[in-house]
Amino acid sequence: MRIVENRGREGFTGALALADAVPVALFAAGSNIAAELLGSPLFTAGSNLSTAAGACKTAWKFLLSDEKDVPALNGAFHIFMPAGFALMLAGALSAPHASAALLLRFCCRPQRLWFAAGTAGLAVMGVFAKKLDGDKAWVNWLEEAVNTASQGALFVGVLISR
Repeated sequence: MRIVENRGREGFTGALALADAVPVALFAAGSNIAAELLGSPLFTAGSNLSTAAGACKTAWKFLLSDEKDVPALNGAFHIFMPAGFALMLAGALSAPHASAALLLRFCCRPQRLWFAAGTAGLAVMGVFAKKLDGDKAWVNWLEEAVNTASQGALFVGVLISR
């Protein structure tokens, strides 16, 4: 793996990397509960791959905080995250009865409120990705705050759907 000097990413601190780890942990916990409820090996594999992608991004930010840049870790995130989500979707589609039952649980109240909040936050993250400069530390702090709130809401929704 190639390590290069960190250029143009001032303000990427260990605290920011730690903040990046929180939504990854929340996603891992929530998606593992969903995988258990679905009983789909494909969904489980996708959940694990997506979590690994998030861990790559977190590791990349920790290295940035030490003035090192390993572009492959950031690149892995952009490859493995969509692949993981595709596997999760394939897993959900391969278990239609379990997926329908889980979706019905998710649509109950108060779960639907948690899922609505989490989904709205993820939509905001999409806007951030298109409109803001991800090389700026303050943008990353904003993204981590919204991502943590979103993943936290989704986690609560899944947790109370058990």
